[in-house]
Amino acid sequence: MSVVKAIENGVIQAETTAKYIKENYNVHKVYASDLKRAFVTGSCIAKAVGAEIVKDAGLREIFG
Repeated sequence: MSVVKAIENGVIQAETTAKYIKENYNVHKVYASDLKRAFVTGSCIAKAVGAEIVKDAGLREIFG
């Protein structure tokens, strides 16, 4: 799978998730890691539901 195709798939998944959340939950804030991929996904959801997005470096993945 190419990088472009992976990005396109990620956008589709984020949009699908955003639609589901909007239809099933009352969201006021979305919290996301400050890492680009997570923040872009969180922003997509926040925009769809009309919520504020909050960047939080404490939500980064931890490997160990």
